[in-house]
Amino acid sequence: GVGASVLQEVGVSGVESDAWYFTEVPRVDERGTLAYETKPFAFGNTSVAVTTFSRLNGTELSLTKNFTLQILPVNQPPSFSSPHLLIEVFEQPGLLPRLVTLQNFASAIVSGPRGYGEGPKGEDWEERLQQLNLTFSVTGTTS
Repeated sequence: GVGASVLQEVGVSGVESDAWYFTEVPRVDERGTLAYETKPFAFGNTSVAVTTFSRLNGTELSLTKNFTLQILPVNQPPSFSSPHLLIEVFEQPGLLPRLVTLQNFASAIVSGPRGYGEGPKGEDWEERLQQLNLTFSVTGTTS
């Protein structure tokens, strides 16, 4: 009737996903913004379901939308260890250059982080099988 108050409530009643992929599971705020935080080195496809509702005068309707969140792998930097922070080499007498070798200069050489790509569905990007090249440059000289 005239003067009757109409109270309508609209919102998100739930978000479901596979929690393995996330340090902060997906959520949707009152403005409709989807927010989440993935685990380090986690990648693959995961399903997300968002359920919304509308209540009007005691009647509630809801709608669930499903989508796939595709978390893409990213090439991770290689690493290695070296006990040598300063390399000293005597000057080369004569006109011909001399090849200098230093045994065990680098160790624990890996093309990406250990444990990378161990997803719940067996995902593995094979980062450890990538070709790895070490290059060096002279950053300063003294005479």
